Parts: sequence; C-alpha cells; structure tokens
Amino acid sequence: MKKKITSLVMAVAMILSVSATVLGADVNDASYEESTKLLSALEIDKGIEKGDDDALTRAEFVAMAVRLINADSQFEAVYDDVTEETPFAKEIATARKLGVANGVGEKTFAPSSPVTYGQAVKMIVSALGLDKPAIVGGGYPTGYYVVARNLDILSDVSYGHDKPLTYKDAKALIHSTLLSNFVDVESVKIDTPESILYYKETDTKVITKFFSYYVEEGVAWTSGRATMHLGVGKDDEIEVDGEKFIYQGDDIQSYLGLKVTVVYDKYRKAIAVIKSSDNKVYELKKEDIKEYTGSYISYYTPDNKVKKYTFDSGYTKLRNWRVTTENGFSFDDGKIVLIDNDFESGIDVVHIQSPNTIFISSVSDNTVYDKNGEDPVKLEDAVAIVNGKDKKFARADELLPNMILSVYKDNDGNVTYAEAGYNIHHGATVESLETNYVTIDGTLYEKSAYFKKYYNDKDIEVGSRITVYFDNLGKIAAIEKYSGQGVGGMNYGYLLGAKFDGSFGNVKLNVLTAQNVKETFSLKSKVIVDGVPMSASSDSVKNALINPNTGRCAYMLIKYSADEDKNITRIDTPSFRTEEKFEEKYAESDWSVDNSLTCFVEKGKAMYRGTGNFFPYCIYASPIVFEVPKDLARFPDLVYDAELFSVRQKGFTDNDKVTLDLYDYDAGFAPAAIVNYSMEGSGISPVDVKIGSPVVFVNNVTKALDAEGEKTYAVTVFKDGKEEKLFIASGIVPYFEDKDLIPSKGDVMQYEPDGFGNIAGINLIKYNKETGVFNIDFSKTGNTIISQNTFVSGKIYSVSPTHIGFKASSKPSPFSGVDLNNDIIFKSSSAQKYVIYDVEKDEMRAGTYADVKTILSVGEDEASDVIMFLDWSHPKIIGVYNR
Repeated sequence: MKKKITSLVMAVAMILSVSATVLGADVNDASYEESTKLLSALEIDKGIEKGDDDALTRAEFVAMAVRLINADSQFEAVYDDVTEETPFAKEIATARKLGVANGVGEKTFAPSSPVTYGQAVKMIVSALGLDKPAIVGGGYPTGYYVVARNLDILSDVSYGHDKPLTYKDAKALIHSTLLSNFVDVESVKIDTPESILYYKETDTKVITKFFSYYVEEGVAWTSGRATMHLGVGKDDEIEVDGEKFIYQGDDIQSYLGLKVTVVYDKYRKAIAVIKSSDNKVYELKKEDIKEYTGSYISYYTPDNKVKKYTFDSGYTKLRNWRVTTENGFSFDDGKIVLIDNDFESGIDVVHIQSPNTIFISSVSDNTVYDKNGEDPVKLEDAVAIVNGKDKKFARADELLPNMILSVYKDNDGNVTYAEAGYNIHHGATVESLETNYVTIDGTLYEKSAYFKKYYNDKDIEVGSRITVYFDNLGKIAAIEKYSGQGVGGMNYGYLLGAKFDGSFGNVKLNVLTAQNVKETFSLKSKVIVDGVPMSASSDSVKNALINPNTGRCAYMLIKYSADEDKNITRIDTPSFRTEEKFEEKYAESDWSVDNSLTCFVEKGKAMYRGTGNFFPYCIYASPIVFEVPKDLARFPDLVYDAELFSVRQKGFTDNDKVTLDLYDYDAGFAPAAIVNYSMEGSGISPVDVKIGSPVVFVNNVTKALDAEGEKTYAVTVFKDGKEEKLFIASGIVPYFEDKDLIPSKGDVMQYEPDGFGNIAGINLIKYNKETGVFNIDFSKTGNTIISQNTFVSGKIYSVSPTHIGFKASSKPSPFSGVDLNNDIIFKSSSAQKYVIYDVEKDEMRAGTYADVKTILSVGEDEASDVIMFLDWSHPKIIGVYNR
C-alpha cells in the first residue's frame, strides 16, 4: 500500500502547535489487558515496575524501544550521568549506537527525567529506521507524528506531544507498533520538488521482522473444547478463521466468538491471544428479556424502557459453548451474551449461558452428587472444570462437599463446562425477605432457580443467622442453619503443631483458638488451603503448614473453618510464605509447646504467648498479633498502653533487655509505641509521655542552671531538621539522675514538655558507644517489621511518630544490622532533612539526599540490608529500598 504524507504534515503541525490538545482514543481495557500479556511474553517491559498512570522515565522507555527491535544491548560509557549501575544502562548505550535515542546534551542523557509522548514517538520511529521520511515530513516532532499516524500506531493512545508518557500508553504504543506492518526504508521514495513522500508498507509485521513471530487476525471459531462448529473442539487448540494454533492458557474458552489476534511461532504455538478492541459484548439476564425473534432480541433497561439488538443475517447461536438450533430462550438461570465482532450490521454471536446447579454432597469416580437429590453429574476428563476463585482449571476429585457447582450442558445433555463456586458466607443475618430477593447483612441478593426449587421462606426467618452458599453468578443457591463461631465462619487461631501420617483423616493440627484454648483439629480428606482445593495428605498441604527445610511445623497465625466435629475444611495462611527467607521468619516447633503466654490481640482484647524464640506475623486487618519476649515482661501488674491496645504482662524470672514488635494493618506501624516499650529498660519517669510526643536525636548534653539558679541539664537535640536546646525541669533532675535517665550524646529520646517547654517526662533509648547500638534488641525477633506491603530487615536505630531509620551493612549476615558502614541516618521529622551520625568519628551533621545516594551506591553491589526511611504517615519508602 502506498501512502502519501503531504496532506498530513499541515494537519499534524497545526494540532501539535496546541500543546494542550489530546489526540487519539483511550486504550480499550480489554485489549490493553491482552496486549500487556504480549509485552510480558516478549520481556519488553521487564524490570519496569510502575502503575498504569505513572509517568515513565527516559531510561525506561528507551529500554522498551530498544527491546521493540530485539536488539542485543551492550554497555558503553557515552554519558556522564549514566554508569554501568544505572537502570537500563545497556539499552541507553545501545539506543545511542543505533540512533534510537540521543541525550539531552552531548554527554548528558537525563535517565530519570520523564519521557514525553513526542520523545517516545520519535524513539519508535527511529528504532524502525524511518528517520529519513520523518525528517522530510517536517522533522521533530511533526514529521515523526506524521510517520507514526501513517503506521497507525497512535489509535489507542491519548497524548499531548510535550506531556509525560504514562506506562499504560507506552505499552499501547509498543503493542500497536509490534502488530503494524513493517516499512522497508529501501522502498521509500522522495519527490523533493513537490515535497511529497511516498513509502510502501511490506506484508511483514514488525513483530515478525524482529522476533520471528507471526500474526493471524480473525474470529475465534474454536477455543479449546468450546466451538461454533458442530462437534467438540480440542484441548489446547484455538481456531481463527480456519487457521489452527496451539494455545495453553487457562482462559482459552473466553475467546470464543470474539475477534482476536493470535501471535504465534513457526510451530504454530500461540504466545499470546489478544482480544480486539473492535469487539462489542453485551450481557442480558434472562428475566430482562422481553422478546426474541429470528432477527432481534428486545429487553428491559433498569429504568423499564424497552431496547433491542438486531442480529446479523448469518449470526451463530450457541448454548453453553456449543452450536444450537433451538428456538427461543427458555432457561431458568444464567445470561445471554451478545457479541458484535465485526462492528458492522448487527450481533454476530448469540450465546446462552445457562447452568444447572449442584449443591455437592459427595464426589466419587468423577461423579458429583447433589444434597437435594438432583440427578448426579458425571464429569468426564474432557470437561473443563474451572475454580471459580481464580478461574484456574481443576479436576473432579478436587471438588469438595458444600461447594456449589454450576454445570453447563449442550442440547444433548453433554457437560461442556463447569465452574465451582467458593463464595460461602457463614453467620449471615437475614434482614428482609422478598419473592426473588433476600437482604443479608445489608446487601440484597437474588435467589437462584435452584434455591427457589429446594428452599422457601419458611427455611429462613428475618433475624436468623444462616450459612449462605452462592453460585458463580452471585445468586443465593443454598442455605443452612449457622452453628459455628467467628466472623464469616472463619476463626482466627495460632498454629502450634501438626502431625502428618500420610493417610486421610489422620492429619492433626494443634491450634490455640481465639478463646485461648488449645484444641486438636483434624483435616477433612479434602480441604481448601488459601482458596485452592487439596487432598489433606498431599504435599501441598504440608508445604503450606510445614517448614520445608526442617519438616517441622511453622508457627503462624491462621484463619480456619471447622465443623462441629472439629474437622477443618478450610485454612488461610500468611500470604508471604513464599518469601525466600522462610526459615528466618518462622521458628521451628514441636507438637507440644508452652502456650501459656500467647499474645493474641483482636478488637482490643488480648491473650498472651511468649516463648522467647519466635514471633508471629499479623496477616489480617482486624487482629494484631505479636510476641512478648520474656525480657520485657518484668512488671507483672503493669498495663502497657500502646495506643493501639492495652496489654497486661505476666512475670518471668529473668530480665535483661527490652524488646517488642507491634503490627497493625489498619493504622499502620506505630513507631512511638516502640519507644514507649523500649524505655522500660531505663526506668519510668514520674510524668507519663504521651503517644505522639516529640521524638528527637540527642546531639549534646551539658550541666546548667535554670532561671532560678537550680541545677539542671541543657539537652541539645535535632528536631524538625534543626538544632534546638531543651532543659530538664529542675524539680525532677534528682529522680532522673537516680534512674539513669539523663540523656547522653547519641541517644534517641521521646519527651513530654511541661508548661514552660522543659523536659518533664522522658522515654530514653540509650546509645552504647562500645557496641555501637541502641538499647533496642531485636535479635530474638529477626529484626523485621511488616506494614502495608513493605518488608524491612535490619537493625532499628531511630524512631519517631512518623519515621524510622535503619542502618546499612555492605556485607551482612542475615539480619545482622551493621558491619562495614559507619553512617547511621535518621529522618528526624516531616521536614525532608537528614541527620547523619558517624559512629567512627562520633560526629553528627545535617545531611542531604546526596548522603542517601552515597549509601545506596555502597550497598548496591552486595548488601541485603541497606539504609531505609519509611514515612508511616504516608506509607511509602522515601529513601533506599531493601532488595
């Protein structure tokens, strides 16, 4: 195809002259999701961790542009601000070599600066070797937009040429380019006198040119076993307009009837199937349909108006993923999916999706039996059974009693598809009843046809508590009287031990319950662990509960559901079990352990546990779970108020250091509480220090006299990034001296001022010059903090109501804190200033962000513990992150 660009030059130039102008269309969500898979498969956006609406840097997009042409990247030092450690340094150097992108100056690239839409378009056009026609078309930026619009790679992008490029639009640009036709620069013809440029597209796609992948576009007539032909499709096969490809995605049936693009290799194996943005898909509930004829379907809108969709003359009609010739739309439950896949005259595919419901009582020999007497359903190996939780394929023997199974059959009664429902609501309160609806816990739910057949309103009363089972359409399918405990039927507990002997019914779990009672539970032969059905004797269950390195039980908080016979049917475990440092997070335990002091906090109430060799993790929003090492519990009758909760400690026989970890997923980590607890090692001042009182770093302490001539101490501190002098109230100086509460240089202090601004109450973390650490010992707890989604390791050296500091180590052993680096960095307040304390020189100075960069470069090669600053009032990492 020949293209003439003269007519575009003026138009594009005029548009680009208005910088606020937005061109193009928003990215279609469905096509965007699919195209994201393609870029991931080609590793084009590897190493870029941004949100869709975040702006990309020049370095990040250069990496995508270089990978677009599958170039082999090598590092060369060409820019002063790009070293070999700079992210995407190889791609930056390669882009310069290939002419894809140059710097903002001869020796400057500005890798961290935002890339604009205009720069991104230029990089793509240059990567394709089309600078020459772009220059003829007007140069930068106009000529590059001319070429890009001729290539039709801007249709899914919203942009202003000088605005920062978002990650979402970057992926759309690259995706559109990959699927565009490659232009051979040798075929470009320039007619200079008339300033007319002609060029000819090849039949080769860009993705074929650079990756040797091929592209087929059309309608998916067969997707796995689902088909719009007579008969049954094959596993792992997708057919697009007569061309067949191997595809092994779990979502294979979802493409049936849609216009798609298949990207495949020379063996016809698809690496991606992309839904076209041209598809228009509509869903109608059965009860909303007014009339069906051979040429249209009419329906009622939510405001009770009548609308209709007309059918294409050659439309295909399906029932449950098979062709049907039946007349009408007779079915009890389900929906009708209407697909317009060519955006022309009307609906091309009419798909009735109507399931039969099974409330599973048992499963035997791939046959599923219903609690209420529905005919058993034989699930052949050829049937696609989908886990409704995450849409992954499941097997018949993974189905469990009390699941709702939605079974789809064709006209001949053959099962074509099945979806297992996992949504169960225990302990729901019935608030109102209607003919077709039930209001439960403030939410209105629709009754399914199965429910109406086997249950009626006499089975449920307003005010009663029930267990509700939902089908895959979100309708109420079944109910039972509720007899369990805990919110939603899932109880919190603390796993103390487990016994596996390899046979069904003999897996035992020792659990400390929320009632502070140790109980032994059995696992049902089939159990749901973290939403996945498993056999109780399988290795998967063991791996979820047992430390794989030792074969012994891992202490952890769990949520579990058990029947009246103490058979556990479902367990949820900590989501971070897959972290690499598993053995450092969970200590080992035996079947019998001392659980007399478990501390389990839920909704303000506490239970206790302390063994001195492990600590639990909080994994859900409502409870806070922590361990009290015996070092801390030195005052048996003292109630500690840490703002988040109050805890009364039980006594131990020995005391040395002070330790406590606090976790709260709702309010975030409470660093001031650490200070409160930590002070117990130094004594308690007569004036209480309130949560949220100032936390400062002590720079210097000298003896002084107050205005009345009384003996006191002048304490010079860093506060809000500035130096400030405070005085200890003279009346409590003797007490402070007696209790060794006079601060020293290098200490961290939280204080309560009196009416004159003098220090009246104090919490003190003493600094030990000999050891180089503060009086907070996290050695028994692994030195870790979890808050939001952030995992932090390293010694804690500075605490304030909003910030916390960690020390770096260039070659640490796990959680060792410090080895070679002498700098301790503190973020002293919301003012973005840093205080640097040098242990070796015993000096302190005001720091800048450059200090953080220096320390980051030190730790980048080998360190696993590095300097960190976490702003807990706005939970995000401000400084260096832990790798």
